[in-house]
Amino acid sequence: MKCVTQVSASHYQEEGSSSLRIESVTQQLREICDSRCTKILEIGLGWGLLKHFLQHFPDVSHVSIDVDERLHPDYLSSVTQMPFENNKYQLTVCCQVLERLPFTEFLPALKQVRRVTEKR
Repeated sequence: MKCVTQVSASHYQEEGSSSLRIESVTQQLREICDSRCTKILEIGLGWGLLKHFLQHFPDVSHVSIDVDERLHPDYLSSVTQMPFENNKYQLTVCCQVLERLPFTEFLPALKQVRRVTEKR
């Protein structure tokens, strides 16, 4: 399957410091902290804000996946065909990704997220 970039890399720099983007990352961090999960998969790296913050938590293992190699994800792959074993991650963060997929890929993507996620 060919991975297709949905937005340009400049999109993240243009909106990276907006108050809405900062609030979104803040809420994601709250949810992660409240979950007490330590093995986290981030689908759709975006500007890398979440990754930046999570690297400062020594108990958290964070892995990223994206289709855009310019964003430097840990894994270059699509959400519809993730190269991970079942229940590999305790928590998966997938923000502003699914709505960018063609409708035919939406259900396969959800099934993949569920397959690789143990808890949340």
